[in-house]
Amino acid sequence: MKQFHLLWLLLACGCGFAGQAQLQFVPAEEVLGLMGGGIHSVSNIWRNAGSNTVDAEVTVRLLQTTYATAVPISEKYWKRLRVLPQQTILESASIEFPAVKSETHFLIEWITDTHRVLGRTQVLLYPTHLLEELKLLVEDGDHSLGVLDPRQEIKPALTQAGVPFVSLVANELDAFKGRLLIIGPYPVEDNIELKEVKDGIARLSHKRKAIVWILSAPVKRSPIPASFYLVPEGTNSVVVARQDLVSDLGNNLQSQLKLIYLCEQALRPDPFRLSKLSNEP
Repeated sequence: MKQFHLLWLLLACGCGFAGQAQLQFVPAEEVLGLMGGGIHSVSNIWRNAGSNTVDAEVTVRLLQTTYATAVPISEKYWKRLRVLPQQTILESASIEFPAVKSETHFLIEWITDTHRVLGRTQVLLYPTHLLEELKLLVEDGDHSLGVLDPRQEIKPALTQAGVPFVSLVANELDAFKGRLLIIGPYPVEDNIELKEVKDGIARLSHKRKAIVWILSAPVKRSPIPASFYLVPEGTNSVVVARQDLVSDLGNNLQSQLKLIYLCEQALRPDPFRLSKLSNEP
């Protein structure tokens, strides 16, 4: 009888291990970008490739990583996962991340109660006031960045991030002495003010000003409308971009990253070449 119980216990342990072995973590295709200093909901996908239901107790471990080190930040029990045979499920875990002062790499490890790592999620944390990087792109402090924002969609986010700028109106563009202008969002319909803005942009571009011009819709109807395009002018350029690239600027990390990128392209245009499509450095 004792041998029977021992055999049953070994089989049970073996079945449990085999069951967990069928539980697969589906890694994300891209690195997850988040703002540091708060709790974020992190999506995760699980697949049971086996023929038996899988039950697993899962713990979440957060590590800060560099090229050479991985420093544990926190470790917390998450939940009990139950995945039916041949089933794929989408879950969400609330994870608290530390505040960071610059772009910082983190790693989430999804671990079973047997300390086996089921999968990993790469995370890039960014500072809360990411837009402060705009101050590094321009010179002369308060007078380097000009903003013409008729709908008040850009200036509130810059103010919140502590980015100094000169507030402009359409008929004052020629008087701006700084280096970089952000204009818009502006509608594409013809009107007197828009014509005045277009003429002002044309004149300033010849004075080698860097300009990000945000439109509320594509300039031309096209089956594949461009998100943005560059008009080189000397060492700078006019970057024409759609409004949806920078929507909800004060709260949207991706919008902030894109605005910074657009400003970089206006100041230091980086023309796209076929060499960029290869894997060569």
